[in-house]
Amino acid sequence: RCPACRNYKPHYEKVARLFNGADAVHPGIILLTRVDCALKINTKLCDKFSVGHYPMLFWGAPPKFVGGSWEPKQEKSDIHVIDDARTADRLLNWINKQTSSSFGLDDQKFQNEQLSSNVSDPEQIARAIYDVEEATSIAFDIILEHKMIKPETRAPLIKFLQLLTAHHPSRRCRKGAGELLVSFDDLYPTDFSSSQKQDDDKSQVTNFQICGKEVPRGYWVGAQ
Repeated sequence: RCPACRNYKPHYEKVARLFNGADAVHPGIILLTRVDCALKINTKLCDKFSVGHYPMLFWGAPPKFVGGSWEPKQEKSDIHVIDDARTADRLLNWINKQTSSSFGLDDQKFQNEQLSSNVSDPEQIARAIYDVEEATSIAFDIILEHKMIKPETRAPLIKFLQLLTAHHPSRRCRKGAGELLVSFDDLYPTDFSSSQKQDDDKSQVTNFQICGKEVPRGYWVGAQ
């Protein structure tokens, strides 16, 4: 690991602790994760994002990092480089500007959050459902983006949608899964050609939001 990365690590982790981990003060809002470009297994990933110096931080919505990339001369991109994050204060200020928030490095949990978990707490339940909605929406986006609906995956996907319709904790995710299940045979008949059919139905299915249009999305900050 390069000296610059070692020097920056305490600053990055100071901000990360606000949002990530069991003791996070503001959980579920922003996910910070890091990638070690010195490891051979990460070479292709770092090349896709044109990592040219270390550390290098990126900002974007979760689905944009899945199969996404970044280039320095790219005029329009949903992924942005954080260019002013030399210290924990600067990084958090940058995040505050992007999210119109006022997070502080000295923020602490409210007293009731320091108590033992209470599964009957409505706020805690709502937050858990939010997380499941977020994960469901991202998973479905990945399935569509990578054209994973194929003749051989048709039956398992139907079972998956049936499970979502019957047991998903979110009403809007149950509704969306049910609507897709009703139309599934029309969109993907048993004899459909995966590539051709999914291209034909791109406008109908790619824009389909399984948990509804109002599902809130957080942000991930990726450090390379």
